[in-house]
Amino acid sequence: MGRCLTELKEYNAAIEVYDRAIRLFPTWERLYFNKGYVYLQLGNTENALIFCKRAVMINSNSEDALYYLALCYQKKEEAIIDFKKILISEPEDYEVRLQIAKIYLEENQFELTAYYLDSIVGFDSNNTVALYFKGKLLERQGNYEASIKLLEYEHLFRLESFNCEIVQQIRRSLKRYIIKSQRINVGFFFICKYLHKNVEGQ
Repeated sequence: MGRCLTELKEYNAAIEVYDRAIRLFPTWERLYFNKGYVYLQLGNTENALIFCKRAVMINSNSEDALYYLALCYQKKEEAIIDFKKILISEPEDYEVRLQIAKIYLEENQFELTAYYLDSIVGFDSNNTVALYFKGKLLERQGNYEASIKLLEYEHLFRLESFNCEIVQQIRRSLKRYIIKSQRINVGFFFICKYLHKNVEGQ
């Protein structure tokens, strides 16, 4: 019930449900980190951290509790520590690897970002989210042409339906690529392809 209310963005009602459930089942860690996640959605990081920490105190082996606790941390190093704890028991957890890669990308630690993204693609070569962030990484490294090729029509668009985030990333890479290389004809070629895809998807 609490999860359904959270998905419906009825956050205050979800908190009330979790409060009642915690009174009935005070040692069930899932109730605490779910309540913490609701507070996280409300932007109340302080309360989110309190309840996720309680969940870990109840069951320090709970991967879900560690995952939600890591999401609460504003200090990236602390989040990475908890995410890596999860990988010890669940080495193929793509979502955790992606969260670590995103933190490293924000910190401009490109080699570590590439390591975690490549490890996801190694398990699942069609993981579009990992490929998307790999395209962002290449762009951040100044490798605009490689970023465009990775994100372009024949590659990512054949794996999933029209995705506005991918298109925006392609536009950023194209703009910087054109400015850097002054290869207007190449930029025009790619833009035509994405316009064609956009029209097809409508």
